[in-house]
Order: sequence, then structure tokens, then C-alpha cells
Amino acid sequence: MRSILVVLLASLGNTMELHDIWKWSLMLAWPLLVVLPVWRILKRTGYHGILALLVFVPFVNILCLWLFAFAAWPKEAGGDRV
Repeated sequence: MRSILVVLLASLGNTMELHDIWKWSLMLAWPLLVVLPVWRILKRTGYHGILALLVFVPFVNILCLWLFAFAAWPKEAGGDRV
């Protein structure tokens, strides 16, 4: 029983490297997972997609969300906002 515990504890050292790989890959993928859907939603409603980058600015993202939710959408008004 003791030898199984020793083998399990010895193998934990290798999992930290694997954990770091997943952590870094998630950190690199997260901006794409957030910006791409927001970009598409903004484009479909008539706003510039570049405004999706405001998602990463603290407090500005909440302000933009509220303004976006209660503003008149350009596609409903018949014009495109440039």
C-alpha cells in the first residue's frame, strides 16, 4: 500500500507541467472566446465590431452593456451606424 502512495505522489510532479499548459492555453483562448461572439452581435445590430474590445476595460464594459441594452438599435431605425 505504501508503494502505491509513493508512486502516486511521485507522479503528481508531472501533472503540474500539464496544468501549466492548460492554464496558458486557456489564457490565450479566453479573449477569442469572449470577443468573437460580442463582435458578431455588435455587427448584426449595426454597430462597429471593434467596440467588442471594450469588454476588457473594467467599468466601461458594464457601462457599454447598459447603454447597448437601452439604446435604439440602428438596424431597427433603418440606418447603419458607421
